[in-house]
Amino acid sequence: MTTNPYFYNATLQQNILTALAFDEEAGRVLVDRVEPGLFEGDYREIAERVVEYWRQYNKPPGGAHLFDLVENSPNNDGVQNRKAKVHHQTIVAMCELHASPNFNAQYAVDKLAAFHREQTIKASLYKMADRFMAGGPDILADVEQMMQEALAGRDTPGDMELIPITEFSHTELSFFWRPFFPNSMLSVLSAKKGLNKTSIIIDIASNLSQAEEPLYTLYLSKESGAAGVLIGLMQAAGGDPSRLVAQAKRAADGTVGSALPDKLTPQEPARLESIVRQYNDVGKPVGLIAIEPVNSFVDATKANQDAGMRELLDRLALLADRLQVMIIVSTHWNKNEEARVRDRIIGSVAVVNVARSVNVVIDDPEAPGRRLLINLIGNYADPGEENVVGFRPKPAYGWWQLEWESEEEMFRLDEDEVDAMVKRRPEAGQKGRPRKLERAKELLRGWLQDGELPRRTIMSRAKQEHIGQRTLEAAKKECGITARPRGKEWFWGSPPPAAG
Repeated sequence: MTTNPYFYNATLQQNILTALAFDEEAGRVLVDRVEPGLFEGDYREIAERVVEYWRQYNKPPGGAHLFDLVENSPNNDGVQNRKAKVHHQTIVAMCELHASPNFNAQYAVDKLAAFHREQTIKASLYKMADRFMAGGPDILADVEQMMQEALAGRDTPGDMELIPITEFSHTELSFFWRPFFPNSMLSVLSAKKGLNKTSIIIDIASNLSQAEEPLYTLYLSKESGAAGVLIGLMQAAGGDPSRLVAQAKRAADGTVGSALPDKLTPQEPARLESIVRQYNDVGKPVGLIAIEPVNSFVDATKANQDAGMRELLDRLALLADRLQVMIIVSTHWNKNEEARVRDRIIGSVAVVNVARSVNVVIDDPEAPGRRLLINLIGNYADPGEENVVGFRPKPAYGWWQLEWESEEEMFRLDEDEVDAMVKRRPEAGQKGRPRKLERAKELLRGWLQDGELPRRTIMSRAKQEHIGQRTLEAAKKECGITARPRGKEWFWGSPPPAAG
């Protein structure tokens, strides 16, 4: 029987059970020489099932069948045995780890997570991950003890009490850039290809790298993977490229190669958390995790399944909160030009529904070369708040540099207006802009029927009515409303009556 050197100090009964469960050659030698009674505690029942399986099928059960054997055990029936059932499943997972030729800490965490669906058990996995990372001969015993403690605390209220929510530790809501990218939350950035999604993310990373207390950006990308691209964009943005980090491995000859995960399984956030915490612990704080595009890290068969995508994004959202970092995931658009903008975001409805902030980038149909970053959905934005900022990409050092318009130039568009702009057809706005435009014209005529008003007053009233600046300006033009300065302010007024 071949044993992973990492587990030389594992207990005898664990090694024997591992061989019976996974090693066909060693199992054939052991199955006629081992009695389940040799095993103690929870291992005895597993051994009984494994030996029974051998005698029926003349082969080892392996991971999936071993789990089924434990799952279907008579002692696991009923509410009273739930704790024992979870404990058995944990032991099964640990036994499978023995048989893994490429053991690593994340593999262990992923395997344990696969056996536990209850949140109270999952919560203990982060503690287990730290223990796995530490290594050492007593790793299995320590992890088993952690699981026993988690199980013991699950069924008993202990010192639990009802406490006012005001006494909970919490952080105040804040934005890196309001209303687009809230701190410590998950945000989405979506657009057609070629509309500067990567440049926008690098712009944020550049700002973080130049802060008074500089922060790092962990970048996961299968789209702009070449280091030269990211370095070039970072330099064009005026940032420090050394504060862009990515998952990688260093070969024996010193060369560095990407170690990106092929897919972001629902367990992958645990690995990201471990990496970020290690970086934070050595004085290199991470302020942003960028995943671009998130769809390329998900199985194609699951990318449009709400449940699978939602589970991953839910975990990323919790990760952002635990680590107090921004997480931005980017997506492309599908080709359905008849759909609303929110429905063109590739992935599933989960991409839109889980993120606290969903941003899109579009070309401005009225200003060639100008692009608009729009906060399409902002859970924490104020009603009527300006949610659009313009920018123009300019060549710089062979890359793109973004020239942003000022905060004073920001304006508001609602979803209907965005849909109308993207479709660029009069009939596209029947549910949006024309209706808004007619309402804006009606409001303007009412406000100005008794005389001129300061432009600032009109803008304030429009904001309360959720009328965007662009729509208001269009209404002003169609109504023939005049504007003239008076002192330091501009006043709007109804057009003079036509000469008789």
